[in-house]
Amino acid sequence: MTESYIGNNAVLKYFETHDRKTWNYEHFLNELKEVIINSPPYTEDWGGLDGIWYSRYIYHAKDKDNKRRKMKSFFQDIILEREK
Repeated sequence: MTESYIGNNAVLKYFETHDRKTWNYEHFLNELKEVIINSPPYTEDWGGLDGIWYSRYIYHAKDKDNKRRKMKSFFQDIILEREK
């Protein structure tokens, strides 16, 4: 099976291995941090990264009421890690 995007298998695994009651966007990002660092898009726009990964999260979580806050500092750290 091929991934539809780099990191898709890790996203699917997150939802398969974590109890639905524990799903939240911030936890999702922290669990997939290494995948995010090594996956496109390779942009320095934290808002763009947030939008892409939130879309991937919410597509599987199917929880439109999930409260999310912009993860600016998380994605700024991702951008810095990529520069190393």
